[in-house]
Amino acid sequence: MLRAAHTRRRPWLAAADANPRRLRTAAGTRRRPWLTVGGAALAAVLALSACSPGTGVSATPTMPGAGDSYYPDLGNAGYEADHYALSLDIDPVRGSLSGTATIDARATADLPKFSLDLVGLDVQGVTVGGQVATQSRQGNKLVVVPARPVSSGAHFTVAVTYSGTPQPMADASGNRTGADKVGWHHDGDEVYVASEVSGARTWYPVNDTPRNKATYSFALTVPAGYTAVANGTLRGQTPHGSGSTFAWEATAPVASYVATVDVGRFVAIDASGPHGLPITVYAPPDLAASARERFAQLPDMISYFESLLGPYPFDTAGAIVVSPGFRWSLETQTRPVYGSQVLTMNQETAAEGISHELAHQWFGDSVTPSNWSDIWLNEGFATYLSWLWLEHSGQRDFLTGLMTTQYGYELNAPDYATLLNHSDLPPEQILPILRRLFQPDGHPVPDAQILSAMGLSSASGLTSAKALGLLGVKPGSADATSYLEDARSSAPISPPASDLFTGGVYNRGAMALQALRLRVGDAAFFRILSTYAAAHRYGNATTDDFIHAAESVANSDLTAFFQTWLRDPKAPPMPQLLPTQ
Repeated sequence: MLRAAHTRRRPWLAAADANPRRLRTAAGTRRRPWLTVGGAALAAVLALSACSPGTGVSATPTMPGAGDSYYPDLGNAGYEADHYALSLDIDPVRGSLSGTATIDARATADLPKFSLDLVGLDVQGVTVGGQVATQSRQGNKLVVVPARPVSSGAHFTVAVTYSGTPQPMADASGNRTGADKVGWHHDGDEVYVASEVSGARTWYPVNDTPRNKATYSFALTVPAGYTAVANGTLRGQTPHGSGSTFAWEATAPVASYVATVDVGRFVAIDASGPHGLPITVYAPPDLAASARERFAQLPDMISYFESLLGPYPFDTAGAIVVSPGFRWSLETQTRPVYGSQVLTMNQETAAEGISHELAHQWFGDSVTPSNWSDIWLNEGFATYLSWLWLEHSGQRDFLTGLMTTQYGYELNAPDYATLLNHSDLPPEQILPILRRLFQPDGHPVPDAQILSAMGLSSASGLTSAKALGLLGVKPGSADATSYLEDARSSAPISPPASDLFTGGVYNRGAMALQALRLRVGDAAFFRILSTYAAAHRYGNATTDDFIHAAESVANSDLTAFFQTWLRDPKAPPMPQLLPTQ
Protein backbone atom coordinates (compact mmCIF):
# COMPACT_ATOMS: atom_id res chain seq x y z
CA MET A 1 0.00 0.00 0.00
CA LEU A 2 1.59 3.23 -1.14
CA ARG A 3 1.29 5.71 1.65
CA ALA A 4 1.44 8.96 -0.05
CA ALA A 5 1.52 12.33 1.61
CA HIS A 6 4.38 14.75 2.00
CA THR A 7 6.57 16.23 4.55
CA ARG A 8 9.66 17.99 3.44
CA ARG A 9 11.56 15.10 4.96
CA ARG A 10 11.60 11.78 3.26
CA PRO A 11 11.45 8.73 5.55
CA TRP A 12 13.43 6.49 3.27
CA LEU A 13 11.80 3.23 4.32
CA ALA A 14 12.23 0.34 1.94
CA ALA A 15 9.19 -0.95 0.14
CA ALA A 16 7.61 -3.75 2.12
CA ASP A 17 5.75 -5.07 -0.86
CA ALA A 18 6.08 -4.13 -4.51
CA ASN A 19 3.16 -6.22 -5.75
CA PRO A 20 1.34 -3.88 -8.19
CA ARG A 21 -1.91 -5.77 -7.69
CA ARG A 22 -2.08 -4.85 -4.05
CA LEU A 23 -4.98 -2.60 -3.22
CA ARG A 24 -4.26 0.96 -2.26
CA THR A 25 -6.52 3.04 -0.12
CA ALA A 26 -7.58 6.35 -1.60
CA ALA A 27 -5.57 8.21 1.01
CA GLY A 28 -2.00 8.18 2.16
CA THR A 29 -0.19 9.26 5.26
CA ARG A 30 1.54 12.46 6.20
CA ARG A 31 4.88 11.09 5.11
CA ARG A 32 6.62 11.48 1.79
CA PRO A 33 5.29 9.07 -0.87
CA TRP A 34 8.39 6.94 -0.70
CA LEU A 35 6.98 4.57 1.84
CA THR A 36 5.20 1.30 1.17
CA VAL A 37 3.68 -0.48 4.14
CA GLY A 38 2.54 -4.07 4.07
CA GLY A 39 0.21 -5.43 6.72
CA ALA A 40 -1.22 -8.92 7.19
CA ALA A 41 -4.82 -7.72 7.23
CA LEU A 42 -4.42 -5.53 4.20
CA ALA A 43 -2.55 -8.28 2.42
CA ALA A 44 -5.59 -10.47 2.90
CA VAL A 45 -7.80 -7.86 1.23
CA LEU A 46 -5.39 -7.53 -1.64
CA ALA A 47 -5.03 -11.24 -2.11
CA LEU A 48 -8.79 -11.56 -2.29
CA SER A 49 -8.95 -8.67 -4.74
CA ALA A 50 -6.46 -10.41 -6.98
CA CYS A 51 -8.75 -13.43 -7.11
CA SER A 52 -11.96 -11.49 -7.65
CA PRO A 53 -13.73 -10.03 -10.99
CA GLY A 54 3.47 14.40 9.25
CA THR A 55 6.86 20.16 20.29
CA GLY A 56 8.16 23.29 20.95
CA VAL A 57 11.87 24.05 21.07
CA SER A 58 12.61 25.48 24.46
CA ALA A 59 11.30 27.62 27.23
CA THR A 60 10.78 31.22 26.12
CA PRO A 61 14.12 33.01 26.47
CA THR A 62 14.49 36.39 28.15
CA MET A 63 16.11 37.86 25.03
CA PRO A 64 13.63 38.69 22.24
CA GLY A 65 13.46 36.53 19.14
CA ALA A 66 12.91 37.68 15.57
CA GLY A 67 9.14 37.75 15.98
CA ASP A 68 8.02 34.88 13.78
CA SER A 69 4.33 34.32 14.48
CA TYR A 70 4.83 30.55 14.89
CA TYR A 71 8.22 30.37 16.62
CA PRO A 72 8.80 33.80 18.18
CA ASP A 73 11.89 32.74 20.13
CA LEU A 74 13.80 31.76 16.98
CA GLY A 75 16.15 34.41 15.65
CA ASN A 76 17.13 37.62 17.39
CA ALA A 77 16.08 41.25 17.40
CA GLY A 78 18.13 44.39 16.87
CA TYR A 79 20.47 43.43 14.04
CA GLU A 80 20.83 41.61 10.73
CA ALA A 81 23.75 39.33 9.94
CA ASP A 82 25.30 39.97 6.51
CA HIS A 83 28.05 37.33 6.42
CA TYR A 84 29.20 34.29 8.41
CA ALA A 85 32.81 33.12 8.24
CA LEU A 86 33.03 29.70 9.88
CA SER A 87 36.53 28.41 10.55
CA LEU A 88 36.09 24.95 12.04
CA ASP A 89 38.33 22.02 12.89
CA ILE A 90 36.11 18.93 12.67
CA ASP A 91 36.77 15.46 14.04
CA PRO A 92 34.44 13.14 12.07
CA VAL A 93 35.20 10.13 14.28
CA ARG A 94 34.10 11.86 17.47
CA GLY A 95 31.63 14.19 15.77
CA SER A 96 33.21 17.18 17.51
CA LEU A 97 34.33 20.61 16.36
CA SER A 98 36.30 23.63 17.50
CA GLY A 99 36.84 26.98 15.89
CA THR A 100 35.57 30.50 15.39
CA ALA A 101 32.43 31.97 13.89
CA THR A 102 32.94 35.52 12.69
CA ILE A 103 29.74 37.39 11.91
CA ASP A 104 29.50 40.68 10.04
CA ALA A 105 26.26 42.41 10.98
CA ARG A 106 24.36 45.67 10.90
CA ALA A 107 22.50 47.04 13.92
CA THR A 108 18.84 47.93 13.37
CA ALA A 109 18.53 49.34 16.89
CA ASP A 110 20.84 50.59 19.61
CA LEU A 111 22.44 47.49 21.12
CA PRO A 112 23.74 47.65 24.67
CA LYS A 113 23.45 43.86 24.37
CA PHE A 114 22.23 41.35 21.80
CA SER A 115 21.90 37.62 21.39
CA LEU A 116 22.71 34.78 19.00
CA ASP A 117 20.99 31.39 18.81
CA LEU A 118 23.25 28.64 20.14
CA VAL A 119 22.40 25.40 21.90
CA GLY A 120 25.00 23.41 23.82
CA LEU A 121 28.70 23.82 22.97
CA ASP A 122 31.31 25.62 25.06
CA VAL A 123 32.04 29.27 24.32
CA GLN A 124 35.63 30.23 25.06
CA GLY A 125 35.31 33.90 24.21
CA VAL A 126 33.47 36.60 22.30
CA THR A 127 34.71 39.84 20.79
CA VAL A 128 32.75 42.69 19.23
CA GLY A 129 34.72 44.98 16.97
CA GLY A 130 37.90 43.31 18.19
CA GLN A 131 37.20 44.12 21.84
CA VAL A 132 36.46 41.47 24.45
CA ALA A 133 32.75 41.25 25.22
CA THR A 134 30.88 39.74 28.16
CA GLN A 135 28.90 36.62 27.30
CA SER A 136 26.34 34.51 29.12
CA ARG A 137 23.75 31.86 28.28
CA GLN A 138 20.00 32.27 28.63
CA GLY A 139 18.16 29.19 27.41
CA ASN A 140 19.22 28.66 23.81
CA LYS A 141 20.57 32.20 23.48
CA LEU A 142 24.15 33.36 23.68
CA VAL A 143 23.81 36.84 25.18
CA VAL A 144 26.59 39.27 24.28
CA VAL A 145 27.33 42.57 26.05
CA PRO A 146 29.88 44.51 23.98
CA ALA A 147 32.51 46.66 25.64
CA ARG A 148 30.82 49.64 23.99
CA PRO A 149 27.16 49.68 22.92
CA VAL A 150 26.58 49.36 19.18
CA SER A 151 24.62 52.23 17.67
CA SER A 152 21.65 51.72 15.37
CA GLY A 153 22.78 51.62 11.75
CA ALA A 154 26.36 50.71 12.62
CA HIS A 155 28.13 47.78 11.00
CA PHE A 156 29.92 45.56 13.50
CA THR A 157 31.78 42.25 13.67
CA VAL A 158 31.24 39.53 16.26
CA ALA A 159 33.75 36.69 16.70
CA VAL A 160 32.76 33.68 18.82
CA THR A 161 35.36 31.03 19.68
CA TYR A 162 33.72 27.77 20.68
CA SER A 163 34.04 23.98 20.77
CA GLY A 164 32.24 20.81 21.71
CA THR A 165 30.29 17.89 20.30
CA PRO A 166 27.10 19.22 18.73
CA GLN A 167 23.93 17.24 19.28
CA PRO A 168 20.84 17.24 17.06
CA MET A 169 17.79 18.63 18.76
CA ALA A 170 14.01 18.36 18.71
CA ASP A 171 12.58 20.28 15.80
CA ALA A 172 10.78 23.53 16.52
CA SER A 173 7.93 22.40 14.27
CA GLY A 174 7.19 19.41 16.50
CA ASN A 175 7.67 17.12 13.53
CA ARG A 176 7.16 13.49 14.51
CA THR A 177 8.52 11.69 11.47
CA GLY A 178 11.88 9.93 11.41
CA ALA A 179 13.41 13.40 11.24
CA ASP A 180 12.50 14.36 14.77
CA LYS A 181 16.05 15.59 15.40
CA VAL A 182 17.55 18.41 13.35
CA GLY A 183 20.92 20.06 13.03
CA TRP A 184 24.32 18.38 13.36
CA HIS A 185 24.24 14.60 12.87
CA HIS A 186 27.11 12.18 13.52
CA ASP A 187 27.06 8.59 12.30
CA GLY A 188 30.19 6.46 12.49
CA ASP A 189 32.91 8.63 10.99
CA GLU A 190 30.51 10.82 9.02
CA VAL A 191 29.06 14.22 9.87
CA TYR A 192 26.13 15.81 8.05
CA VAL A 193 23.90 18.79 8.75
CA ALA A 194 20.17 19.14 8.03
CA SER A 195 18.64 21.93 10.08
CA GLU A 196 15.09 22.81 9.04
CA VAL A 197 13.48 24.39 11.10
CA SER A 198 15.72 25.17 14.06
CA GLY A 199 18.88 23.07 13.85
CA ALA A 200 21.45 25.62 12.68
CA ARG A 201 22.08 26.70 16.27
CA THR A 202 23.28 23.20 17.16
CA TRP A 203 26.59 23.83 15.39
CA TYR A 204 27.26 27.57 15.14
CA PRO A 205 26.07 30.83 16.71
CA VAL A 206 23.49 32.29 14.33
CA ASN A 207 20.55 34.60 13.84
CA ASP A 208 18.37 31.57 13.18
CA THR A 209 15.47 33.04 11.25
CA PRO A 210 14.70 32.71 7.52
CA ARG A 211 14.15 36.47 7.42
CA ASN A 212 17.88 37.07 7.89
CA LYS A 213 19.68 35.51 4.94
CA ALA A 214 23.43 36.02 4.67
CA THR A 215 26.44 35.00 2.63
CA TYR A 216 28.85 32.38 3.99
CA SER A 217 32.47 31.37 3.82
CA PHE A 218 33.77 28.14 5.33
CA ALA A 219 37.28 26.99 6.24
CA LEU A 220 36.80 23.36 7.27
CA THR A 221 39.79 21.40 8.52
CA VAL A 222 39.43 17.60 8.55
CA PRO A 223 41.79 14.62 8.90
CA ALA A 224 43.56 13.06 5.93
CA GLY A 225 41.29 10.89 3.82
CA TYR A 226 38.17 12.95 4.56
CA THR A 227 36.42 15.56 2.44
CA ALA A 228 34.50 18.51 3.87
CA VAL A 229 31.58 19.82 1.81
CA ALA A 230 29.51 22.96 2.35
CA ASN A 231 27.29 25.35 0.44
CA GLY A 232 28.47 27.18 -2.63
CA THR A 233 31.75 26.85 -4.50
CA LEU A 234 34.90 25.01 -3.43
CA ARG A 235 37.63 27.67 -3.50
CA GLY A 236 40.49 25.39 -2.59
CA GLN A 237 41.95 22.53 -0.58
CA THR A 238 45.18 23.15 1.30
CA PRO A 239 47.29 20.90 3.55
CA HIS A 240 46.87 21.55 7.25
CA GLY A 241 48.87 19.44 9.70
CA SER A 242 48.03 15.82 9.00
CA GLY A 243 44.81 16.80 7.20
CA SER A 244 43.40 19.41 4.86
CA THR A 245 41.40 22.61 4.98
CA PHE A 246 38.55 22.91 2.50
CA ALA A 247 37.52 26.48 1.67
CA TRP A 248 33.94 27.00 0.48
CA GLU A 249 32.11 30.19 -0.39
CA ALA A 250 28.41 30.88 -0.85
CA THR A 251 28.11 34.27 -2.52
CA ALA A 252 24.30 34.26 -2.76
CA PRO A 253 22.35 34.80 0.47
CA VAL A 254 21.61 31.61 2.44
CA ALA A 255 18.87 31.05 5.01
CA SER A 256 20.37 29.45 8.12
CA TYR A 257 18.21 26.30 7.91
CA VAL A 258 19.70 25.39 4.51
CA ALA A 259 23.33 26.00 5.49
CA THR A 260 25.23 22.72 5.71
CA VAL A 261 28.56 21.10 6.48
CA ASP A 262 29.14 17.45 5.59
CA VAL A 263 32.28 15.45 6.28
CA GLY A 264 33.01 11.94 5.08
CA ARG A 265 35.22 9.78 2.89
CA PHE A 266 33.52 11.20 -0.18
CA VAL A 267 34.23 10.85 -3.87
CA ALA A 268 33.47 13.91 -6.01
CA ILE A 269 31.46 13.17 -9.17
CA ASP A 270 31.63 16.13 -11.55
CA ALA A 271 29.29 17.02 -14.38
CA SER A 272 28.32 20.09 -16.37
CA GLY A 273 24.89 21.67 -16.49
CA PRO A 274 23.34 24.31 -18.72
CA HIS A 275 25.58 27.27 -19.56
CA GLY A 276 28.55 25.34 -18.15
CA LEU A 277 27.07 25.22 -14.62
CA PRO A 278 29.38 23.12 -12.40
CA ILE A 279 27.55 20.15 -10.87
CA THR A 280 29.23 18.01 -8.22
CA VAL A 281 27.72 15.06 -6.40
CA TYR A 282 29.54 13.76 -3.32
CA ALA A 283 29.09 10.14 -2.25
CA PRO A 284 30.99 7.42 -0.37
CA PRO A 285 33.40 5.52 -2.65
CA ASP A 286 31.38 2.29 -2.67
CA LEU A 287 28.29 4.22 -3.77
CA ALA A 288 29.95 6.46 -6.34
CA ALA A 289 28.90 4.46 -9.40
CA SER A 290 25.28 4.28 -8.24
CA ALA A 291 25.28 7.99 -7.39
CA ARG A 292 26.67 8.89 -10.81
CA GLU A 293 23.84 6.99 -12.46
CA ARG A 294 21.10 8.18 -10.12
CA PHE A 295 21.92 11.88 -10.46
CA ALA A 296 22.72 11.77 -14.19
CA GLN A 297 19.44 13.59 -14.94
CA LEU A 298 20.34 16.67 -12.90
CA PRO A 299 21.52 18.69 -15.96
CA ASP A 300 18.28 17.93 -17.81
CA MET A 301 16.20 18.74 -14.74
CA ILE A 302 17.95 22.08 -14.33
CA SER A 303 17.47 22.93 -18.00
CA TYR A 304 13.78 22.08 -17.78
CA PHE A 305 13.20 24.14 -14.65
CA GLU A 306 15.11 27.04 -16.18
CA SER A 307 12.71 26.95 -19.11
CA LEU A 308 9.82 27.40 -16.67
CA LEU A 309 11.26 29.51 -13.86
CA GLY A 310 14.19 31.47 -15.23
CA PRO A 311 17.92 30.99 -14.61
CA TYR A 312 19.14 28.58 -11.96
CA PRO A 313 19.80 30.91 -9.00
CA PHE A 314 23.28 29.81 -7.91
CA ASP A 315 26.84 29.27 -9.13
CA THR A 316 26.94 25.53 -8.48
CA ALA A 317 24.61 22.55 -8.13
CA GLY A 318 24.81 18.93 -7.06
CA ALA A 319 24.01 16.63 -4.16
CA ILE A 320 25.52 14.99 -1.09
CA VAL A 321 24.77 11.32 -0.36
CA VAL A 322 25.27 10.41 3.28
CA SER A 323 24.54 7.69 5.82
CA PRO A 324 21.59 5.32 5.38
CA GLY A 325 20.71 6.39 8.92
CA PHE A 326 19.61 9.70 7.40
CA ARG A 327 16.15 8.73 6.22
CA TRP A 328 15.03 11.93 4.56
CA SER A 329 16.43 14.70 2.39
CA LEU A 330 16.78 18.44 2.65
CA GLU A 331 17.25 21.18 0.09
CA THR A 332 20.51 22.50 1.55
CA GLN A 333 21.43 25.37 -0.75
CA THR A 334 23.27 24.46 -3.96
CA ARG A 335 23.75 20.86 -2.86
CA PRO A 336 20.84 18.99 -1.22
CA VAL A 337 21.59 16.24 1.30
CA TYR A 338 20.12 12.75 0.70
CA GLY A 339 20.18 9.53 2.67
CA SER A 340 21.78 6.75 0.63
CA GLN A 341 18.41 5.04 0.18
CA VAL A 342 17.89 7.39 -2.76
CA LEU A 343 20.26 5.13 -4.71
CA THR A 344 18.16 1.99 -4.28
CA MET A 345 14.67 3.34 -4.98
CA ASN A 346 12.88 2.79 -8.23
CA GLN A 347 13.70 5.38 -10.85
CA GLU A 348 10.36 7.21 -10.80
CA THR A 349 10.28 7.61 -7.03
CA ALA A 350 13.87 8.85 -6.91
CA ALA A 351 13.24 11.28 -9.78
CA GLU A 352 10.26 12.71 -7.93
CA GLY A 353 12.40 13.30 -4.84
CA ILE A 354 15.47 14.67 -6.63
CA SER A 355 13.40 17.06 -8.73
CA HIS A 356 11.57 18.15 -5.54
CA GLU A 357 14.83 19.17 -3.84
CA LEU A 358 16.12 20.80 -7.02
CA ALA A 359 12.93 22.87 -7.32
CA HIS A 360 13.59 24.15 -3.81
CA GLN A 361 16.67 25.93 -5.13
CA TRP A 362 14.21 28.39 -6.68
CA PHE A 363 11.44 28.15 -4.11
CA GLY A 364 12.78 27.92 -0.57
CA ASP A 365 16.44 28.74 -1.12
CA SER A 366 16.43 31.65 -3.58
CA VAL A 367 12.91 32.81 -2.65
CA THR A 368 12.50 32.10 1.07
CA PRO A 369 9.30 32.55 3.10
CA SER A 370 9.33 35.54 5.43
CA ASN A 371 7.38 33.53 7.99
CA TRP A 372 7.29 29.82 8.79
CA SER A 373 3.50 29.92 8.47
CA ASP A 374 4.02 30.38 4.71
CA ILE A 375 5.96 27.11 4.34
CA TRP A 376 3.60 26.03 1.55
CA LEU A 377 5.49 28.50 -0.67
CA ASN A 378 8.38 26.03 -0.34
CA GLU A 379 6.74 22.65 -0.14
CA GLY A 380 3.63 23.09 -2.28
CA PHE A 381 5.76 24.59 -5.04
CA ALA A 382 8.50 21.95 -4.88
CA THR A 383 5.88 19.19 -4.86
CA TYR A 384 4.13 20.59 -7.90
CA LEU A 385 7.38 21.16 -9.78
CA SER A 386 8.37 17.55 -9.15
CA TRP A 387 5.03 16.61 -10.72
CA LEU A 388 5.86 18.85 -13.68
CA TRP A 389 9.15 17.02 -14.14
CA LEU A 390 7.36 13.66 -14.14
CA GLU A 391 4.84 15.08 -16.62
CA HIS A 392 7.68 16.38 -18.81
CA SER A 393 9.60 13.11 -18.68
CA GLY A 394 6.58 11.01 -19.63
CA GLN A 395 6.01 9.15 -16.35
CA ARG A 396 2.25 9.27 -16.85
CA ASP A 397 1.10 6.22 -14.88
CA PHE A 398 3.35 6.98 -11.94
CA LEU A 399 2.36 10.66 -11.93
CA THR A 400 -1.36 9.95 -12.10
CA GLY A 401 -1.14 7.59 -9.15
CA LEU A 402 1.07 10.01 -7.24
CA MET A 403 -1.24 13.00 -7.67
CA THR A 404 -4.47 11.17 -6.95
CA THR A 405 -3.09 9.22 -3.99
CA GLN A 406 -1.46 12.24 -2.38
CA TYR A 407 -4.47 14.48 -2.73
CA GLY A 408 -6.66 11.61 -1.63
CA TYR A 409 -5.10 12.00 1.80
CA GLU A 410 -6.57 15.49 2.12
CA LEU A 411 -9.96 14.45 0.79
CA ASN A 412 -10.23 11.37 2.98
CA ALA A 413 -8.75 12.67 6.21
CA PRO A 414 -12.28 13.33 7.58
CA ASP A 415 -13.12 9.63 7.21
CA TYR A 416 -10.01 8.62 9.13
CA ALA A 417 -10.78 11.26 11.75
CA THR A 418 -14.31 9.87 12.18
CA LEU A 419 -12.89 6.44 12.99
CA LEU A 420 -10.28 7.90 15.31
CA ASN A 421 -12.75 10.12 17.15
CA HIS A 422 -15.55 7.57 17.54
CA SER A 423 -14.53 4.23 18.97
CA ASP A 424 -18.18 3.24 19.38
CA LEU A 425 -19.21 3.95 15.79
CA PRO A 426 -21.85 1.41 14.65
CA PRO A 427 -20.98 -1.00 11.80
CA GLU A 428 -23.50 0.59 9.44
CA GLN A 429 -21.49 3.83 9.60
CA ILE A 430 -18.06 2.17 9.39
CA LEU A 431 -18.63 0.07 6.30
CA PRO A 432 -19.41 3.05 4.01
CA ILE A 433 -16.14 4.65 5.12
CA LEU A 434 -14.18 1.54 4.14
CA ARG A 435 -16.03 1.38 0.82
CA ARG A 436 -14.94 4.95 0.06
CA LEU A 437 -11.34 4.30 1.02
CA PHE A 438 -10.82 0.99 -0.78
CA GLN A 439 -11.39 1.89 -4.39
CA PRO A 440 -8.39 0.90 -6.51
CA ASP A 441 -8.72 2.52 -9.93
CA GLY A 442 -12.09 3.88 -8.86
CA HIS A 443 -13.66 0.44 -8.49
CA PRO A 444 -14.98 -0.46 -5.00
CA VAL A 445 -13.88 -3.68 -3.37
CA PRO A 446 -16.77 -5.97 -2.38
CA ASP A 447 -17.81 -5.75 1.25
CA ALA A 448 -17.15 -9.45 1.77
CA GLN A 449 -13.48 -8.99 0.88
CA ILE A 450 -13.06 -6.03 3.22
CA LEU A 451 -14.69 -7.91 6.08
CA SER A 452 -12.73 -11.07 5.38
CA ALA A 453 -9.47 -9.14 5.64
CA MET A 454 -10.45 -8.34 9.22
CA GLY A 455 -11.43 -11.93 9.97
CA LEU A 456 -15.13 -11.14 9.87
CA SER A 457 -17.89 -13.05 8.12
CA SER A 458 -20.47 -10.31 8.66
CA ALA A 459 -20.56 -6.61 9.47
CA SER A 460 -21.98 -7.22 12.94
CA GLY A 461 -18.48 -7.51 14.46
CA LEU A 462 -17.09 -4.46 12.69
CA THR A 463 -15.61 -1.79 14.98
CA SER A 464 -13.64 1.41 14.50
CA ALA A 465 -10.59 -0.32 16.01
CA LYS A 466 -10.77 -3.15 13.48
CA ALA A 467 -11.19 -0.68 10.62
CA LEU A 468 -8.21 1.38 11.79
CA GLY A 469 -6.16 -1.80 12.09
CA LEU A 470 -6.98 -2.65 8.49
CA LEU A 471 -6.00 0.87 7.43
CA GLY A 472 -2.74 0.68 9.37
CA VAL A 473 -3.43 3.68 11.57
CA LYS A 474 -2.75 3.41 15.29
CA PRO A 475 -4.58 5.86 17.58
CA GLY A 476 -2.08 8.25 19.13
CA SER A 477 0.49 7.77 16.37
CA ALA A 478 1.96 10.58 14.25
CA ASP A 479 -0.20 9.48 11.34
CA ALA A 480 -3.34 9.59 13.48
CA THR A 481 -2.46 13.09 14.69
CA SER A 482 -1.98 14.24 11.11
CA TYR A 483 -5.32 12.83 9.98
CA LEU A 484 -7.03 14.63 12.82
CA GLU A 485 -5.22 17.87 12.05
CA ASP A 486 -6.04 17.78 8.36
CA ALA A 487 -9.63 16.85 9.10
CA ARG A 488 -9.88 20.07 11.12
CA SER A 489 -8.14 22.08 8.41
CA SER A 490 -5.91 21.20 5.48
CA ALA A 491 -5.52 24.86 4.47
CA PRO A 492 -1.96 25.27 3.17
CA ILE A 493 -1.35 28.64 4.79
CA SER A 494 -2.45 27.65 8.27
CA PRO A 495 -0.66 24.43 9.25
CA PRO A 496 -0.46 23.90 13.00
CA ALA A 497 2.71 25.33 14.50
CA SER A 498 3.04 22.10 16.49
CA ASP A 499 3.29 20.09 13.26
CA LEU A 500 4.29 22.45 10.49
CA PHE A 501 4.82 19.99 7.65
CA THR A 502 1.33 18.58 7.24
CA GLY A 503 -0.05 16.94 4.13
CA GLY A 504 -2.07 20.05 3.31
CA VAL A 505 1.12 22.09 2.95
CA TYR A 506 2.47 19.68 0.34
CA ASN A 507 -0.50 18.05 -1.34
CA ARG A 508 -3.18 20.70 -1.25
CA GLY A 509 -0.52 23.37 -1.81
CA ALA A 510 0.57 21.58 -4.97
CA MET A 511 -3.01 21.02 -6.09
CA ALA A 512 -3.69 24.73 -5.60
CA LEU A 513 -1.07 25.33 -8.28
CA GLN A 514 -2.65 22.68 -10.51
CA ALA A 515 -6.01 24.41 -10.08
CA LEU A 516 -4.43 27.80 -10.82
CA ARG A 517 -2.86 26.39 -13.98
CA LEU A 518 -6.27 25.21 -15.16
CA ARG A 519 -7.87 28.52 -14.18
CA VAL A 520 -5.50 30.87 -16.02
CA GLY A 521 -4.04 28.61 -18.73
CA ASP A 522 -0.51 27.37 -19.26
CA ALA A 523 0.95 30.57 -20.72
CA ALA A 524 -0.16 32.77 -17.84
CA PHE A 525 0.55 30.12 -15.20
CA PHE A 526 4.19 29.64 -16.12
CA ARG A 527 4.63 33.39 -16.48
CA ILE A 528 3.28 33.74 -12.92
CA LEU A 529 5.90 31.29 -11.61
CA SER A 530 8.81 32.97 -13.40
CA THR A 531 7.61 36.47 -12.46
CA TYR A 532 7.32 35.55 -8.80
CA ALA A 533 10.72 33.81 -8.80
CA ALA A 534 12.42 36.81 -10.40
CA ALA A 535 10.71 39.45 -8.24
CA HIS A 536 11.91 37.86 -4.98
CA ARG A 537 15.18 36.29 -6.13
CA TYR A 538 17.62 36.00 -3.18
CA GLY A 539 15.05 37.51 -0.85
CA ASN A 540 11.92 36.67 1.13
CA ALA A 541 8.27 36.49 0.19
CA THR A 542 4.80 35.97 1.62
CA THR A 543 1.67 34.32 0.30
CA ASP A 544 0.32 37.79 -0.47
CA ASP A 545 3.37 38.41 -2.66
CA PHE A 546 2.57 35.32 -4.69
CA ILE A 547 -1.10 36.23 -4.97
CA HIS A 548 -0.11 39.70 -6.18
CA ALA A 549 2.11 38.15 -8.88
CA ALA A 550 -0.69 35.81 -9.95
CA GLU A 551 -3.32 38.52 -10.17
CA SER A 552 -0.99 40.92 -11.98
CA VAL A 553 0.05 38.43 -14.64
CA ALA A 554 -3.43 36.95 -15.08
CA ASN A 555 -5.00 40.43 -14.96
CA SER A 556 -7.75 38.93 -12.85
CA ASP A 557 -9.15 39.15 -9.33
CA LEU A 558 -8.36 35.74 -7.83
CA THR A 559 -9.54 36.47 -4.28
CA ALA A 560 -12.26 33.81 -4.27
CA PHE A 561 -9.97 31.25 -5.93
CA PHE A 562 -7.22 31.61 -3.34
CA GLN A 563 -9.73 31.70 -0.50
CA THR A 564 -10.99 28.28 -1.62
CA TRP A 565 -7.61 26.74 -2.24
CA LEU A 566 -5.41 28.24 0.44
CA ARG A 567 -7.61 29.34 3.33
CA ASP A 568 -10.84 27.35 3.57
CA PRO A 569 -10.51 24.50 6.08
CA LYS A 570 -12.09 21.84 3.85
CA ALA A 571 -10.15 20.61 0.85
CA PRO A 572 -11.86 21.39 -2.48
CA PRO A 573 -12.52 18.56 -4.94
CA MET A 574 -9.50 17.37 -6.87
CA PRO A 575 -8.95 19.47 -10.01
CA GLN A 576 -8.86 17.87 -13.42
CA LEU A 577 -5.66 16.13 -14.47
CA LEU A 578 -4.21 17.17 -17.79
CA PRO A 579 -3.93 14.65 -20.65
CA THR A 580 -0.20 14.26 -20.02
CA GLN A 581 -0.94 13.42 -16.40
